[in-house]
Amino acid sequence: MKKLVSLVLVAVMMLCAVPAFATETTVVNWADLQEQGAETIARGEFVVFDEIAVKMWVPAGLNAVELTDEDKESGYIAYFMPEDESAALAVMYVDANGMTLEEYKALLPDAGATEIEDVIVNGMPAITYVLEENDTVCISFATEAGYIFEVSGAPKSDEGFSAVLAFVMASLQETEA
Repeated sequence: MKKLVSLVLVAVMMLCAVPAFATETTVVNWADLQEQGAETIARGEFVVFDEIAVKMWVPAGLNAVELTDEDKESGYIAYFMPEDESAALAVMYVDANGMTLEEYKALLPDAGATEIEDVIVNGMPAITYVLEENDTVCISFATEAGYIFEVSGAPKSDEGFSAVLAFVMASLQETEA
């Protein structure tokens, strides 16, 4: 158990914690976590989002929720929750009219985002941020098609779920053609 907790803490630090004096972008590679987190990773599976050629690891216990037409119109492409509905993992793909990641990042403080960080996840530039009001952590990517691909999870204040979110976000990667 201690090994798992240590691994989770390392994953969280890799994804979210950048020293205040650092000016470099945090780099996260799923391959670096696979061996150390093999036991955790085995308790989940990858979900592929064909429309954007990206895959994401989803832990067992987070079940896909059927999206309504309204959800789909709002940009949701997947939503996961445990049976007790104590947490949520949302995946969105929204037309951003060609907005770049830097332009999107500049808008986030006005939306209440804090802890905004540049990251590179499995070779893909992204930003992470927190929405304290909603107890949510997010990771966003700008696509070549001019869309924003975003994964968000709540509650971030739940240490166990926060650790799971770190693995989910570290797993985001392009699918092979």
